[in-house]
Formats: sequence, C-alpha cells, structure tokens
Amino acid sequence: MKLFKYVSSERIDILEDGFIRFTQPQMLNDPCEFKPVISSLKNESQINKELCNDKLNQVLDEGIDKLPIEIREQAKLIFSNNEFRNHVVANVSEEAKNLIQNNHVIGDINKRMHSVFEKNIGILSLSGTNNNMLMWSHYADGHAGFVMEFDYKNSFFDQRKSKDDKFRHVVKMKYQDASTYNLHDMNLEDLITKSREWEYENEYRMVVALQDVNKVIDDDIYLFKLPFDAIKSIIFGVKSSNALKNRVKNILKSKEKNHITLFQSKIINGGLEFKIVNLL
Repeated sequence: MKLFKYVSSERIDILEDGFIRFTQPQMLNDPCEFKPVISSLKNESQINKELCNDKLNQVLDEGIDKLPIEIREQAKLIFSNNEFRNHVVANVSEEAKNLIQNNHVIGDINKRMHSVFEKNIGILSLSGTNNNMLMWSHYADGHAGFVMEFDYKNSFFDQRKSKDDKFRHVVKMKYQDASTYNLHDMNLEDLITKSREWEYENEYRMVVALQDVNKVIDDDIYLFKLPFDAIKSIIFGVKSSNALKNRVKNILKSKEKNHITLFQSKIINGGLEFKIVNLL
C-alpha cells in the first residue's frame, strides 16, 4: 500500500511545522460526506420478528400480572376472550410498526446524527496514486503544488485505542451506488463510502475524534502533529515554481527531515501520462 496527499503550495507549512489538518465532513468538497441516509430503524423482517404474536402475548400477560390485585383478575377474564385478545395484539403490532417507521422520527435521527459527525469528526483524505491528472488539477493547485508520500507503516497512521476501534487508522474507501440503511444494521464501515463518481481518487482515509486535536486555528481548523519520519518523499507538479522547490530544499536540510526524497513529475507521451523522476 502507498499513501499520497495532493496539496497546494501553501501547504508547505506541513513540512515546516509538522502539523496536518483533519477536516470536518461539512468542509470537504463532497456534500454527502459522513451523511448516511437512515430510511428505517429496522427492516421489515426484524420488526415482524420482534412484534410476533407470541412475544406480544407474553408482554400482555406480563403486564396483566403487574396490575393491582384488585383489577388483575378482571383483566385476565377480559383477555381470556381470544377474539378480543387477538384484536388488541394486532392493533398494538400495527401501532408499533407505525412508530418504528415514523418518517418524522427517522428524519430527526438523520439530522442529529449528521450534526454529531460534523462537530466531532475529522478526516484526513489520502490517495493510493500519485499520478492522476484530475487529482493534480483539483487538489494540487492546478499542478503547481506538490504531492507528499507517506510511510503507511508509521505509527501515526494507526492510533487505534483498542482492537475494536473502527477509527484512528487508515482504511480504504468503498465506492458504491447511492444506498440507504436501517439503523439497526448500519456499521461504522458504512460511513467510509462514497459515490462511484469519486473512484478516480483511489482514496484512503483516516478518521479521528476532533477532541484529540493538538492545535486549533480560528476555531475550525484542527491540526494534528505529524512526525517528520512519516514523510517519505515530495513530488513537485509540472508547474511547481523554482521558488517553491528551493524553499522545500532548504526546509529539508535539517537532520529530522533530510531523509525525505525529492521527485519531479513530467508529462510524457504527448500529455497522455505522467512520469516521476528524481529531482537532483
């Protein structure tokens, strides 16, 4: 696995200060980030299983047994009529289904869930490729920026607090057609999905809790300390200026950064593909 990040020339501060931004979902360029759509609380088979007659009858009998002794026997007598009991159970089942699938309730759950993600989640978006023309155009200042290559084995990219921690480590993005979920079956993995239109990005990402932040700027820019030994190389874009290259070279003279290799991207085959070469 290889990990790259396309950045504009202004992000040279990552090399200078060793801080990298984890961005809130609402600030990313995909408006659907971390906004899974819950269409139901449970699917039909789960609801039917939980609201089966046997279970509802059991709940009814348990409820009768908890009534005050003065009316308990009368209640038992009333519900001993099977026709009446079945009518009550059927109505309870229908009302429970309506409540579970209530669109207003589901809409409120979606709104609250998305709000929680927006306020508490930070995302570091990476790529498995360093030579995608669209990525260079969209994220690296129209080829004037640079690409950072990371050592995916560095502990920075796996900060899980337990073996069951679904966040705090790099995962491969899943691409799929638009889909909805029922809350009962939704997994955290379902949050690491994007529409197939984004497949060209070949994205890997790391999701963290913003409460673990190392530095905050202007109340909404969350920076995390990136060890310099996590950076393997820098690839300059075909339009990167000599001023940028010289500045980066000076930054990398320090002992903690001089292991970082410099490369230059070149366009070959009449502009049809990239070639990455060492920058001497």
